[in-house]
Amino acid sequence: MTDPIHTERPSGQQPYDVISLREYFTLWVTRLEKDMDGRFKASDEAVKAALAAQKELTATAFASSEKAIVKAEEAQREYNVRSNEFRGQLDDQAKLLITRTEAISRFETIDKRGEETKLRHDAEIASLRAEIGNLRESRSEGVGSNISLRDSRTQGNIDTSRMITIIIAAVGISVGIIEFLLRSQ
Repeated sequence: MTDPIHTERPSGQQPYDVISLREYFTLWVTRLEKDMDGRFKASDEAVKAALAAQKELTATAFASSEKAIVKAEEAQREYNVRSNEFRGQLDDQAKLLITRTEAISRFETIDKRGEETKLRHDAEIASLRAEIGNLRESRSEGVGSNISLRDSRTQGNIDTSRMITIIIAAVGISVGIIEFLLRSQ
């Protein structure tokens, strides 16, 4: 703001050094008002420009945020699909696999059957040895060829039946093992 005393006055007016105090303050207030109006206009324009820039910035940020949300939702959707597939695979695997307790139980059953078969075979072998010993004694006594022949046939039948029993037991054990292996797959 310039001082009214040092500015030139229009012609026909008194020089500045002779103006009244009232006139001086009126001029000063008028110039101050002009100055303030200019500042207010500049400030108003600056606020409008800042608001427009902020509005544009907000719109840009909102658009970017929307794009990010859409991408995040798509990524989450893809993750959920993969996760559901993985869960399905785990569920299928759990349905197909044998549990540890079930496997232990089956192995124990197979072991028991094997022990029972072994005991039965040991008893049969002991019985066979006893019968063979009896046959040898009867032969050495010379009881006769018919008795020996009959005992031989009986022994052959017993041997055949025991062999069939052993084969059936072996087949039973094999079937149990095969069944266990098929279920474990």
